[in-house]
Amino acid sequence: MICLAEQLNVKHINLAHHPHNAQYTSNAGMKLSQNMDRMGKHTGSFRIRLYERPDFQGQTMECSDDCPSLFERFRQREVHSCNVLDGAWIFFEQPNFRGRQYLLERGEYRCFTDWNAMHPTVGSIRRIQDF
Repeated sequence: MICLAEQLNVKHINLAHHPHNAQYTSNAGMKLSQNMDRMGKHTGSFRIRLYERPDFQGQTMECSDDCPSLFERFRQREVHSCNVLDGAWIFFEQPNFRGRQYLLERGEYRCFTDWNAMHPTVGSIRRIQDF
């Protein structure tokens, strides 16, 4: 496997501890490629709301920084919907920024299939700070 940065010929991606065995969905990779010029370096704040049920229902969890383990912080292993309020984020299927990764930019995601996941498991999340 090659990481997304290598697939897109990105010269710099600041995702500390970025795993080299990253598996991205093709749609997320295409979306990242199409928007890299527009994104550049994000200098503002980061904020994301996570929901335990689809359509923004159930318990709400909010993050503004990297979270290596959703379970340790929120006692949740699943995210069924989310609202990216500021910045761009990467969802990882496993804790400690491992496993499949999904790019989420500003907007509403009513169901985990909206970010092209096959199931709602999210182990960790990380902010995308610059490219």
